[in-house]
Amino acid sequence: MGDNRVETGVDDLIRLLQDGEKHILEDVAKSLDISINTLQLWVDFLVEEKVVGIEYSFTKPSIYLIKQKKEDQNEDLNYFKEEFFKTCREKKIPEEQLDIYWRNHLKEILSQVKSSFVSKTQQRNIPDVELQWKKYIQKVMAT
Repeated sequence: MGDNRVETGVDDLIRLLQDGEKHILEDVAKSLDISINTLQLWVDFLVEEKVVGIEYSFTKPSIYLIKQKKEDQNEDLNYFKEEFFKTCREKKIPEEQLDIYWRNHLKEILSQVKSSFVSKTQQRNIPDVELQWKKYIQKVMAT
């Protein structure tokens, strides 16, 4: 049986950055065949979550993968959630509203990656894209 794991454009970006080099943002967009605006959205989120770093040399931004220990990668979403809650607390958001803010944050991110998810699912001929998407959402939202 084939590999039924679905990957997104963000997965392609991470894979591209795994060589440990710094890559010019414009070149990455061309390599992944996406708009610079889409890439910038992904990078902004990944920088905020401390997955990717960005440096500016004159007018050309370069991105690179921030190294993580393998065991930490399995706990990324929980780590991001804790960091998100920490930021919310610093902004004096009431404790009883933190879960609502977190879920809204996740929904926003998920809406940004859905088209890539659907495209990758179709490319791999995985049946019932909508069911796969619902399972993915459930997994992410269960955190």
